[in-house]
Amino acid sequence: MRKLSLLVIIMLTLNLTLYAQKAVPDYVEEVLKANPARPGTFYDMDGALHKPQSVIVLNLSLRMLKKLPDGIRKFKNLEVLDLGYNELSEIPLWILELKKIKELNITHNKLTKLPDFIFNLSTLEYLDCSANEIRDFIIEGEKKQQLKEFNLAFNNLTDLPPNFSLFKNLQAITLTGNRFISIPKVIGEMTGLKKADLTNNQIRDFDDAIVKAKNLELLTLDFNPIDDVKIRELRALLPNCNVYTGR
Repeated sequence: MRKLSLLVIIMLTLNLTLYAQKAVPDYVEEVLKANPARPGTFYDMDGALHKPQSVIVLNLSLRMLKKLPDGIRKFKNLEVLDLGYNELSEIPLWILELKKIKELNITHNKLTKLPDFIFNLSTLEYLDCSANEIRDFIIEGEKKQQLKEFNLAFNNLTDLPPNFSLFKNLQAITLTGNRFISIPKVIGEMTGLKKADLTNNQIRDFDDAIVKAKNLELLTLDFNPIDDVKIRELRALLPNCNVYTGR
C-alpha cells in the first residue's frame, strides 16, 4: 500500500510539473484543433526560439505582456505578429529589424501614441492599433511602405496628421469610435482610398476636399449627428460612393 501511495504521489507530481511547464494555454490548443494553423505558426516564445528561422506567424495575444519580448527580433522571416489583448504601452525601436513583417496587430493594449518609426516598416500592409488610448500621432518625412489597411478604431483621435496622405497605397481605414467632429480633410487627398469607416463619432460636417476622393467606394457614417442636408450634399459630391448612414 505504501509503495502504491508513493507511486500515485510521484505521478501526480510529474503531471503537475508538466502542466506548469506547458507553454501553450489550453484555449490555444482548442483553437488549434478547430483551425489548423498555417506552416510556420507559433503560439509561444519558447517553441519559436527553438526554430527562429521557421517562424512566419507569431501569435502572442492574451498573454498580459507589458513589454515586447526581445527575442522576437531573432525571427528574421516573421510576416505576421499578433500582440492583441495585452498591456503594452510602447513599441521598441528594434521592431524595424523585422524586415519581412506584413501584418502587425496591437489591438487592445495601452498605447497612448504611435511612434513615427513604425511607419518605416517598408513591408507592412496591415496595421491594427484599435482599442488603445491614442490621441494623436506624427508622421515625419517620406515613408516607403505598402500599408493597405489601417485600423485606428476606438481610440481618442480628433483628427489625422496633415501628411497622412503620404500613405499612397492605403485602401481602407477604420476610424470607428473616436472623437472626430468632421470628416478629416486628408481623406479627400488620398486618391487610392476605397473604404473609410467613421461610424460612431461626433461628425456634423466635412471639408470640400472630399470631392477629390474619386476612388472612394464606401464611406460609413452611421451613429453620427450629421444632418440629412449634409448627407445629400456629400452624396452629390461623391456620386460613385456608397455614403452609408443607416438611415
